[in-house]
Amino acid sequence: MNVIIKLKPFLCFLFVPPAAGLLPFLATSKLGERYLSDIQPVLRLSLSGFLALWLVMLVLMGLAGYLVYQSRSRSKQRALRSGGYLLMGFVLWGLFTLGLNLPLVGLVLMAGCAFCALKFAAESLWVNKGAFFLCGAEFLWAVYLAANSFFLWRL
Repeated sequence: MNVIIKLKPFLCFLFVPPAAGLLPFLATSKLGERYLSDIQPVLRLSLSGFLALWLVMLVLMGLAGYLVYQSRSRSKQRALRSGGYLLMGFVLWGLFTLGLNLPLVGLVLMAGCAFCALKFAAESLWVNKGAFFLCGAEFLWAVYLAANSFFLWRL
């Protein structure tokens, strides 16, 4: 099986999600202090560990998007749209939860993101099996962030 990588779309899918995902962290002042003092995650990660995992998940989302993009299926547009909504939800979660300290909005956003991740996974199942498994990781990440938002909102 020959795999041909188209360089421009690959680089776009590889770098745009992490760049967009860094926007909430760049827009938020004193993120390190707020993360360590206000946010008590379910699974306690250091700030650098959280940022690294955040970037890894966004790179995985970009790879899933590229795998869907390169397919010749007619349903790839719906899958890519779901992936775009998922990326937008992650960025907005960072802005609302970390930047504006509105964890209830973050909880609602992550519930929507979990739905979008499932929809992205379901639609990519018919397009590319590798993207399906990457979307499963995105779903688990959305559930993790939703749990953090819930506990931050309840505290």
